[in-house]
Amino acid sequence: MMKITATIAIVAAALLFGVAGGAQAQPPDSDRVVRQQKQKAQRAPTRVIVRPILRNRHDATEFPRTDNLGYPGPNAVRQCVSWLATEHRPSGTVVTPQMRCWWQRG
Repeated sequence: MMKITATIAIVAAALLFGVAGGAQAQPPDSDRVVRQQKQKAQRAPTRVIVRPILRNRHDATEFPRTDNLGYPGPNAVRQCVSWLATEHRPSGTVVTPQMRCWWQRG
């Protein structure tokens, strides 16, 4: 009988101590976490703007490529260089105009 009474007393004391300690056991920065969650809920979603960048190609062709078109950026300026080149053809040597252009960010 004495063992049962002692066991009941120990269990009752543990329950009382657990309930009393559990009521006061809150992390000290739980208010800060709640405030941060409220601020995140009020903040506007992040915007991501994707703009393709022109890449240099390693395979050279003499014709313009259609996949080189890209977004040159705001206030972009087209730069061109032109010259006259001599070409040797079966019918004879001729002078032809040549031009190279590119977009330059301004």
